[in-house]
Amino acid sequence: MKYNKLNIIGDIHGRPCWKELVQDDAINIFLGDYLDSREVVFAQNELVNFLEILHYKKENSENVVLLIANHDIKYMFGHDNPHYYNMFYEFRNLFDGIAYAHGDFLITHAGVSKEWYQRYFGEYKGESATELAEKINQLFYTDHKAFSFRANQYFVTDICGEDPYQSPVWVRPKTLIDSNLLKDTNIIQVIGHTPVKEIVDMGKLILVDCLGKKIDSYIINI
Repeated sequence: MKYNKLNIIGDIHGRPCWKELVQDDAINIFLGDYLDSREVVFAQNELVNFLEILHYKKENSENVVLLIANHDIKYMFGHDNPHYYNMFYEFRNLFDGIAYAHGDFLITHAGVSKEWYQRYFGEYKGESATELAEKINQLFYTDHKAFSFRANQYFVTDICGEDPYQSPVWVRPKTLIDSNLLKDTNIIQVIGHTPVKEIVDMGKLILVDCLGKKIDSYIINI
């Protein structure tokens, strides 16, 4: 089947409203953070919702993309909760890495800063969005610590993620306004991670983490 649009769904955090947003004729892209509810949700319900997302991916692997975010990484590598770790390990092949690209759109959980990119790859040399996504995903599978939360230059924990050296699962839009790797290119970054009341189109950055306030997804016709 030919899909005619991208349907980008923000941070889940246990919310079942994704069921109202997925579309059969779209490539449905989840920006991660499947667990750790922001609202009052029983842990069992949160887990059931996560398993339903995984089942949806298994049944629709051709047009469902499950990206990995900061809350997912801590469970994937055994931090905090052994039960969640076992779940992520069992279904690890259903996830599609940190980044996804189509045309001039680069889609990650939090965005790619110039400083983080240069630290691991050197100067940006005009790579396409697809080439960038491939490089970022390869780095994740060879060195996942490159995506860990980091101390700032003064070795003080940057609890907000506003240090420009934070990774594509941690950096904040406020920082990306000045540190967006791709601000002088045709590539647009679509990100979640930072809650907004509704989808915000900033031109070079599109913020879609709105599910806590509004049940909506970002559509790109392709």
